[in-house]
Amino acid sequence: MDYFKDDQRITATTYSSLKMETTPLIAMETYILPQSIKSIALSETQHHITSRALICITTENQVYTIKDTFYSARRPYPPVVKDFEALLKDALEDPDKVKPIELKSEAVPRYEPVIPQQNKKYLSYDLKIIGLRELKTFTTRLESTT
Repeated sequence: MDYFKDDQRITATTYSSLKMETTPLIAMETYILPQSIKSIALSETQHHITSRALICITTENQVYTIKDTFYSARRPYPPVVKDFEALLKDALEDPDKVKPIELKSEAVPRYEPVIPQQNKKYLSYDLKIIGLRELKTFTTRLESTT
């Protein structure tokens, strides 16, 4: 784990937030789902080998799942364009230049406020299940290790 104070990396072997003079940084990410949600629960396994997922009941009485990579705090933000004129000048000089997209991790997509709807993630397929009101999840001893 890396610790930073402003832009400087803290390289001390011990770290105490009580001794730091700066105020804490509060980060918040907001997500928008393309469907309305009646109930939501988090799936989790006992030893955390299998990744977590949000399981939702939509207002259309369907069960939908969202992988943890879509709401992970590790999702990188899109780059902020600070100097638009320099960016425009570079684009006009060489319009065919392909710039690679740099990601922190290939498995974690960039942060976008809208979580995309994936029809393959409906656990109830295209069926509407009557009488769904709430979800209850619990850990099990069954885990996939392959």
